[in-house]
Amino acid sequence: RADAPSVQVQPWPLFGQVEKSGTSRDLEFIGPVKGYSIRQFREYLPGDDIRYVDWKISAKRGRLYIREYATPADDLPMIIVDLPDAGQDTDMETFSRMVSSISGYVESRLAKKEPLRLIAISGPNMNDLFYEGYDMTHCLALIREKIHPVPRTFHLFRFMMRSDMRREISRADLTISRDIPDDAGHFHARVRDIRKQHMEKVKTTRFAHAMNKILVSRHFREIILYSLCDGDVSHIREIASLANRQNIPFRVRTPKRPDNSMQGIFSLAGEPVEVI
Repeated sequence: RADAPSVQVQPWPLFGQVEKSGTSRDLEFIGPVKGYSIRQFREYLPGDDIRYVDWKISAKRGRLYIREYATPADDLPMIIVDLPDAGQDTDMETFSRMVSSISGYVESRLAKKEPLRLIAISGPNMNDLFYEGYDMTHCLALIREKIHPVPRTFHLFRFMMRSDMRREISRADLTISRDIPDDAGHFHARVRDIRKQHMEKVKTTRFAHAMNKILVSRHFREIILYSLCDGDVSHIREIASLANRQNIPFRVRTPKRPDNSMQGIFSLAGEPVEVI
């Protein structure tokens, strides 16, 4: 149809090899600030600084392990605001209630001089809003200035994460091992092969890489994500997965709709969603 909207597909900026700096020789000379204790060891994630690889433990276990250090500013809560897409219709009354809830939570913490980190995203797009500290006037001014619908350059519509693909491969292998008709066996074998090829070719998304760099920068007490939860929520599942891998409590808050379509508490990526 002549009046049909055009679709522009731009996969490359979302995927690709993640650039890493530093070499193994640097590890002996560059490290964390002296006096910081090691909080824990965990498996390497894409985006981790290779300077923090513990080579002795990695050699013993056959996989890369990272040293995580405790810092004076550890245990901050992180607030993530998922901004609506300016290219879509947004219920501004509902959005305003969400902004009021964010402001109320922030104000309650900062009034007690309890620092926090506040960042914004819009789908799988990073936003320039970044705040850390306990200056209430400055933080609330940023909320008024920065929290509004913005254009979304990239989308992850129903994006399947690598963990999902691994589970699908395992299910296919299990099904094939049973006594099933040949046609069904061929189908599951084909699904398994497609997923394996996909895992070999598709790298970590740039969004997941950017979020992981933020999450590994320190240990967060919890992550609270505010979102309208309209449309695809693949980016929220990405964040939930990263938080889970680092044992960070993760919650999603969404405003109540006038039609009660979001009434009650439901689950998103295995995490409870609070209707505010």
